[in-house]
Amino acid sequence: MSASAPDVALMNTAHLYARVSEKERLLRFFTEVLGLPPREVTVAYVTAKQPMYAVTFANGAGLSVEFTDDALDDVLTQLRQLIGTAAIEQYPRAMQQLDGISQENFETVVRSQLGPSEFMFFHEINHS
Repeated sequence: MSASAPDVALMNTAHLYARVSEKERLLRFFTEVLGLPPREVTVAYVTAKQPMYAVTFANGAGLSVEFTDDALDDVLTQLRQLIGTAAIEQYPRAMQQLDGISQENFETVVRSQLGPSEFMFFHEINHS
């Protein structure tokens, strides 16, 4: 299979994060399966200890990968510690406890559920 094959393309540019332990295997995949030579990319905003790599498809779309020991699960755990969780089903009762349903009481209840980042997690979908 080569990069010019019509079934090996992206419509847009994409960026991935992968564990450092998977680096060699993923770079071999780019080269041996996709026929795309990965190139090391140095950009000022990437502060990872490992270099970033990228490949370019025949249609000009690109795929870049940063290798990090901070796996997605680790990043999500850190994120969840910084954001609050919306308990929307509890809003009416909480507002009644604050003297009734009103815009002011709604805002008070919502603000009480914000995390340290002042963001709130409303819903999560598990696609697995």
